[in-house]
Amino acid sequence: MPTDIEPHPNRTLSAFYNDLFDSGFFVFNDEEPYFQEKLVQVIWNEQLVNTPLTTVAGDLLQIFHAGVWNVESGPDFHDAAISVNDRLQRGAIEIHRQPEDWFRHHHDGNPDYRRTILHVVWSNPNHHPTFPGNMPLCVLQHQLSVPLPELLSRIDLSLYPYAGKIHPGNCAGHFAELSDEHIADLLQSYGVARILEKSREISEEIVRNGLEQTVYCRFLDILGYKNNRPAFQRLAESMPVRRLSALTGEHEAMAVLFGAAGLLPDPTRTAVLPQHRRLVRGLWDAWWPHRRGGPDIQWNRHRLRPYNWPERRLLAAHLILRDNSYRLGRNIIQTMRRQTTPQESMRQLHDLFGAAADASWHSFYDFTRALEKPASLLGERRFQDLLVNLAIPLFFAACMMEQSAAQCEQGKQALLQVPKLQDNRLLKEAAHHFFMPPSRARDVVTNACAQQGLLRLYRDFHPGS
Repeated sequence: MPTDIEPHPNRTLSAFYNDLFDSGFFVFNDEEPYFQEKLVQVIWNEQLVNTPLTTVAGDLLQIFHAGVWNVESGPDFHDAAISVNDRLQRGAIEIHRQPEDWFRHHHDGNPDYRRTILHVVWSNPNHHPTFPGNMPLCVLQHQLSVPLPELLSRIDLSLYPYAGKIHPGNCAGHFAELSDEHIADLLQSYGVARILEKSREISEEIVRNGLEQTVYCRFLDILGYKNNRPAFQRLAESMPVRRLSALTGEHEAMAVLFGAAGLLPDPTRTAVLPQHRRLVRGLWDAWWPHRRGGPDIQWNRHRLRPYNWPERRLLAAHLILRDNSYRLGRNIIQTMRRQTTPQESMRQLHDLFGAAADASWHSFYDFTRALEKPASLLGERRFQDLLVNLAIPLFFAACMMEQSAAQCEQGKQALLQVPKLQDNRLLKEAAHHFFMPPSRARDVVTNACAQQGLLRLYRDFHPGS
């Protein structure tokens, strides 16, 4: 297998997600663990479960009517019809994460719950046969009709309990009824779910292409940003990282990257700045033996700011890859595995990309021009993009492949440290779609994680976006 991350041989991706769910990974507000319990309610409402079910005591459980979702006080579902060992019962159903939540939520002694005929929970870590008293107890964790990762990816919690009653275009009315804390919790949960989707894609790419080539391709893709993502993708495919890592000359890797990219100026036709002439001659000498028929890469410079010029991005990539000995993927994972504070993790990750801050290159525009106002090859915003779109998803991918769900909290806490990224059209449209007034987004979309959640919700409502 072309990777130094070894997938866990005996466990599935669903088991990994179960571990995350059980550990409270998706809860952001401990006072109101909105995402978890509501997800169990949605599973019950949609009956995304095996047929027939069984209770913990081993009784056969058939669902004739799951009940009507209660939006007032009292049990979660009323007017349900079920049979336990062929004995028909009608009444209410209560949903919790675990059986003990019955008492944590003070249902004992509450007359509203006297007609409860079934207690449905996600997990039963203390192995109660019934709860409370002799009430039948049904655990859903291992009775789902679809794998949990698929379920998480396709359910839109924001629609419930009004799914089918309120058109998605009107869901701003539903959001208006929720507190800022409620919405922030929801968005951050969805943000983590979106990052986990990226992580699953990355893990599949690692199996196909190896760890370092996968990270290299995604790294260059992010550096391409809007204008030059296809160009950087073609470069990554035509000049794989294993070839770069095998080069030993002082400027050989830089020469091969710039040469393959078609960004090495011909000094016989173009005036090279005096400070770069010797370097450019050396790059041509190193590139010449490697020249071969490769792709003609087209770089899009239309309305491109000088700070985002492809030569600057490519130079940043070269310096970072070189300083990480072409093992950027390994270094990211090892850095995030260290048991440090989230703030220290951010600092250490920043150091991995620190070569782009080399002051000797701050004036670099390309080999023929200099910037009027010197600046780092990669600004802080691009570093944050790398965190959200590469480093943290990669760490989660490693956790998935090795089934180390317990380590995921490190990645979650790191993600919560990343401030909001640069605004874009989709985020602005989503704010107008979900919030009344749209300015409310400033209060609930407070970090990059919440932005990712908002984008995912908007994607679910607008598949073409």
